[in-house]
Amino acid sequence: MAQQDAAARAAAGGQAEQAETGPASPHEPGSTEGRGGAGRGITIEPPRPAPPPPAGRAAPLYERRGVPAANPRAPGHAPAVGPAGTRRGPEDLPLPLAREALVRAALADLDHTLVRTPFGFEVEVRIGARRQRVQVIYENADAEGDRVILVQTPCGPAGPENYRWALRLNLRLAYGRIAVRRLGARDHFVFVQTLLERHTQPAELRKAVKEAAERGDWIERQLTGGRDVH
Repeated sequence: MAQQDAAARAAAGGQAEQAETGPASPHEPGSTEGRGGAGRGITIEPPRPAPPPPAGRAAPLYERRGVPAANPRAPGHAPAVGPAGTRRGPEDLPLPLAREALVRAALADLDHTLVRTPFGFEVEVRIGARRQRVQVIYENADAEGDRVILVQTPCGPAGPENYRWALRLNLRLAYGRIAVRRLGARDHFVFVQTLLERHTQPAELRKAVKEAAERGDWIERQLTGGRDVH
């Protein structure tokens, strides 16, 4: 009889607790019931869309190209201005001036002509009697939001008859790679290399530009029968 009374009291307590809290919702975390049956009632909210840019202000170039914005607080980013009375080098300059200082330091001993462009710089490197145009392009970012420098040069018209040749050549390149990019009305092969901007030193950028000019000119000669087009 005592065991029956204890069981009755326990059952009454459980009913009172359920009345206060209510049954688990089939759409609440932890529920095992729902439209999908046992164990399928947990729902995950979709990610919230990013807020639009402020009115009257254009989105950065890298956002318009579908890549993430750079993260200025990522480890290794130097502040634009150092402590009062100190000068560490180009990182103390505003970003556009720091970029130009890096490019000019990298190209100091190359025979070249430098022109500013809306996205960076174009360098005409002279290779003996020939020349090769190399673009140094900023305002791109990788998947983690770190800014990168794109060094590229056009090499010549691209067509299916040369795709296999270009892919085989990619395996032999120590620096950079061959890609296809639309230039004007048709596809072209371009020699391209990517550098992480916050770690790039003048010597590394110099090697990238020099390799792009020399390798790009060699590829151009193969594709055009020796003509100096780019």
